[in-house]
Amino acid sequence: MDCDIHTMMEVKNKHGWWINAGDPEIIRCYGTFSTCAILANVRNYDEIPPVSEPKGIPDDCCTEFTSWSETYCGHSHSHITLKELKDYDKSQVVCEYCLILNEIIDKLEAIGMKNDEDIRIVFFFNG
Repeated sequence: MDCDIHTMMEVKNKHGWWINAGDPEIIRCYGTFSTCAILANVRNYDEIPPVSEPKGIPDDCCTEFTSWSETYCGHSHSHITLKELKDYDKSQVVCEYCLILNEIIDKLEAIGMKNDEDIRIVFFFNG
């Protein structure tokens, strides 16, 4: 059984609106669900402490994400800021899960926002 994570990066512009910050990305989780588990407690068979429970689609998300998510039968929609990812206590999980978080953190940091609360990923799961 597989589960894909459909993600989009967003940044807050100078007017306080969340806008799309890149192309949508699909993370394929073939047979391993650790990314699903650590991001939002989805298919968490190993009882990994998640960064967050699913929060739903944010009311203020960019229109591109809303349109994109409507084309799929997704579930467990959520969003996580760069600050939340950095604040996550990585000492409670094994190293391989930290690598997953570090890859996401690196992608978000590459955008170059000054405030870690002004950049986030919005995502949902399919499968």
